[in-house]
Amino acid sequence: MENKIKALLIASGLSEVPASRDESLAGYGLDSLTVVLFVVELEKTLGIKIDPNDAMIENFATISTIEALISKASRT
Repeated sequence: MENKIKALLIASGLSEVPASRDESLAGYGLDSLTVVLFVVELEKTLGIKIDPNDAMIENFATISTIEALISKASRT
């Protein structure tokens, strides 16, 4: 899942992603527009629906927090 997330982040506009799953994505250019684009790609690619209440930048801070969000969305 980590590699898929990284590929989707790059497809959403980041030029590179961190090697560590717990490193902040903010230093790599993650902003609110990138989050919106990423959510669209994520939903389309994985066939999940991210609750709008969960589409806060804090939930996209690291690869690990994104994995937790995907797990939550997959259960609903």
